[in-house]
Amino acid sequence: MSAKILVIDDETDFIDLIRYHLQKAGFEVLTAETGTHGLALVRRHTPDLVLLDLGLPDLDGLSMCEILRRDSATARIPIVLVTAMSGEIPRAHALGSGADHFLPKPFTRETLCDCVQKALRVRDAELVSESIHDGHCLTHFPSDPSNANEESRQKTAPPHSPKRNRTSTWPRCR
Repeated sequence: MSAKILVIDDETDFIDLIRYHLQKAGFEVLTAETGTHGLALVRRHTPDLVLLDLGLPDLDGLSMCEILRRDSATARIPIVLVTAMSGEIPRAHALGSGADHFLPKPFTRETLCDCVQKALRVRDAELVSESIHDGHCLTHFPSDPSNANEESRQKTAPPHSPKRNRTSTWPRCR
């Protein structure tokens, strides 16, 4: 199962370009052009990650981050805030509002995919850590598509066996 990424941006050309690169990398992509539509999609589809523009026509990205973080159903979804503004002030505001990562435009497809992959790895590591803390044992990272074929082999491998995946292996943008 591939990770589901929700892209929320009011620039359709940007959405199309991001969708192309993420789908090529193996991700499922949902899109929204307004904050209101984006919130509805987050609640309906529970994406694995939200790629969110700072400047939307109806709700700004900072407000959306705060809304998503206050709702227990969406609070744990990684948020990458994307903006054409650069510098430490926008970055500080983004991270202060609850965004996990800040990605200034323009960026390369490699930078985009690296940022998405990093955010998903961090989320996966938190899920594994919580599962261990709760007394459960996960044998693979939940959203990593490369683990689907190895699931049965990993369930039988000892906890510290080299056969077990210890890191998430996300597809690379090409």
